[in-house]
Amino acid sequence: MNVSVLCLYVYMGNTLSLSTLTLSTIMLNRIRSKLNLSQYLYRDYFNLMESMERLWLFYCAPESQRGLIDRRPAADSDDVALSIKGDFSWGVTPKLDQADKDAVKEKMKKQAYEKKTQGMGRLRKALFDLFPQETVTYQVPLKDRTLEQIISLKDLDISIKKGSFVVIVGATGSGKTSLLNAMIGEMIHLPSRVVKEVGDYKRPIKDGEMRYLEESLLAMDFTGASPIAACG
Repeated sequence: MNVSVLCLYVYMGNTLSLSTLTLSTIMLNRIRSKLNLSQYLYRDYFNLMESMERLWLFYCAPESQRGLIDRRPAADSDDVALSIKGDFSWGVTPKLDQADKDAVKEKMKKQAYEKKTQGMGRLRKALFDLFPQETVTYQVPLKDRTLEQIISLKDLDISIKKGSFVVIVGATGSGKTSLLNAMIGEMIHLPSRVVKEVGDYKRPIKDGEMRYLEESLLAMDFTGASPIAACG
């Protein structure tokens, strides 16, 4: 590009001095770098639009449990703008990163392979590896948890009056962000009857019971008895 522009400059009858050559080279390199960056604008635009669409779907997504929030228009007789009661959790089952899940599944797969090929000779093992095996879905085992570990916010009973100015103050990790997320329906509510059924707060809850408990909680419908009420 630089050579063709300079040749055109000389062809038009201009004198190409050393200073003109240096300055034009610098300017042309800057223009070329900007033009090279422009090819990414198209890709970045669509990446941005996709991210905005996902963000919008996240903000418009319903609460974690049906009927968790009772939303109603504000009336003159309402003194409370927002109220929240009960126990809330970020999730019954422990959350693992995808890398941790893959590592556990790979370990389980290796153990299953060693169990199947135990006692096989080299030839038999080679034939076993040659033929494709049936696809097996490995479920990552969950560590025992107690209600103390599951419940993030315990025995909430908060009412915010209409027109009031409220500030949440607390140390790092005390649950300020969790409280705000619970107010907008991003956490799982544990009704008192479920807590009573589980019993002791320090009793270890096993894998199967834990999965069943979380599925049951997510399937609950609190319509008519919502633990969170928002007016306005």
